[in-house]
Amino acid sequence: MTKEEQRKQWIDRVEEFKASGKTQAEWCKERNINIRTFNYWYCKFKNPDDIKNSSNSWLSVKIEKALKKPESSVISIKIGNAIIEISPGYDADHLSKVLRVLNSLC
Repeated sequence: MTKEEQRKQWIDRVEEFKASGKTQAEWCKERNINIRTFNYWYCKFKNPDDIKNSSNSWLSVKIEKALKKPESSVISIKIGNAIIEISPGYDADHLSKVLRVLNSLC
């Protein structure tokens, strides 16, 4: 099954669950679906806007030089309401983890 087929299958399942009027536990038990797996997909596709935007996994990021100290090489990254300032010598692994968390929240 391709990723797109899997995505479509879970969108259909979430819509079916929402129309059922049952709890997640009841619905999953009847279909022999792991409730944690279902909850992951449910959170991903519970809102119509989430479904429409889910095929695009890119997060829009605006990067600009900090205006406070033009002589410094600090970079500000704005994601939604969050602003991340990066200074020379930053920990790239730590930044990557922070961006993953922000991506999951946006």
